[in-house]
Amino acid sequence: MATEAQFNLAKEQWLAAAKTARAEKEYSKRRYEEDKEIELIAYSLPRARRGRHSLAVECQNGGISAKAYFFPNLKSPATGTSPGKLFLDSVERLGLEGLQEPINHLRNFLGLGRLKLYVTDQLVIWDRVVDIWTLRGSRLGDPQCDTDLILLRKLWDLLEIPEGYRWNVRPDYPLGSPPPLDYRPVMMANWTLSPTKEFPGPQIYLLTFGKNDAVVIDARVPF
Repeated sequence: MATEAQFNLAKEQWLAAAKTARAEKEYSKRRYEEDKEIELIAYSLPRARRGRHSLAVECQNGGISAKAYFFPNLKSPATGTSPGKLFLDSVERLGLEGLQEPINHLRNFLGLGRLKLYVTDQLVIWDRVVDIWTLRGSRLGDPQCDTDLILLRKLWDLLEIPEGYRWNVRPDYPLGSPPPLDYRPVMMANWTLSPTKEFPGPQIYLLTFGKNDAVVIDARVPF
């Protein structure tokens, strides 16, 4: 017959084995869940060709200013963090004096409303630009609207925007490779909403993706 010491040893070995089995089972379950989560994230990630930042030069009042645009379309789904939180947390970490209170206000506001409405238009023709800018004629009585429309027409002509319908909204080109010569980008616009203004304020984006930079700069000089 087994002695008490042998019995206790066998009991300890059994408990240790059971503990190991439970740990392995929990690890396998956790690993499975992590793998499924990674698979889900990988499926929902945007294509690698989409950039995470852009640089721009704004020409205004006889001078220029540089702007940087950051897009969290890759980091947001990869980290499970909303784009707004990524932006505001990053700005907050800069530790710039006087920004804490505005950031808090913005955090609260973003949960309640939006400032701008963006659209993509595949029909790139001047008549469509006029419709967007004037809200189909609703803003034509505004002198500023008429003045801005004249300037917009001048820029349209200088950039020599080819008119037509754009079939390829999101072209799938390798990152760093230029688009084919016959590629034509879509047009974008947004309207800024303000409680102090009767009409939404429009902005038109005439995309020059695929055009030679020198052509774009030469068009901007006389403008």
